[in-house]
Amino acid sequence: MTLPPKNVSRDDLIRSVDHVVQSRETKKVLGQVDSDWQHPLDSAPENQQGFDESVKRAIAVAGWAPFHHSRKSMCVENQSEIHEPWRFYYLDRAACRILLSKIDEVLESDVRRGKIPGLLSGAGALVQVTWLPEPMGEDTKKIELRNQEHLAAAAAAVQNLLLAAEARGMETYWSSGGLLRHEQIYALLSIPDSEELLASVFLTPPLKDFADGVEVNPGGLRSLRAKPEKWCRDVKL
Repeated sequence: MTLPPKNVSRDDLIRSVDHVVQSRETKKVLGQVDSDWQHPLDSAPENQQGFDESVKRAIAVAGWAPFHHSRKSMCVENQSEIHEPWRFYYLDRAACRILLSKIDEVLESDVRRGKIPGLLSGAGALVQVTWLPEPMGEDTKKIELRNQEHLAAAAAAVQNLLLAAEARGMETYWSSGGLLRHEQIYALLSIPDSEELLASVFLTPPLKDFADGVEVNPGGLRSLRAKPEKWCRDVKL
């Protein structure tokens, strides 16, 4: 059982958690791609530094998601074992802008660009979240079940990231990736092709910090949520 932080009551803790979960909204913050405009993080280096530090803390919190099975592999940098079935690849605003500038260099012209360029232009940061499938073997049913558990764990880590970012005042958007799933982008970001992209999480400062230059598209399904009694059934035995 989680104990509330010092000087915080159980009721206050419940209200805070419920508020963050229910208040988080999908917001696609699209910056102008073909014109110069002032992003709030570009005005001073300390703005970017503070934003990066907040995102890194949110990522650390995201890593507390549950996982059922170890997806053990070696961390090349320090040769330690990694058991989590997810991997996070962090791009700050400067990296997002460089990635935006290289899209036309590495992708064929017939690849649909969609909203990804605008999202990269408006982003304060991007987190590419992947998960690690099990190698194929003879017991396919066992492998399929384990992969479902790996994927579910990685999705829990993404939700943790969204909530931790929301609590820190950021706007968030969980994208399935679009053109960021292409092998040329994988190679550019040094993501192994053995990993599957689960989420491209775009994070931006609060909308109030933007003077102009962005278009904001909300998620389309929030208003369609049903009441719990529609999708939750009490089981009587």
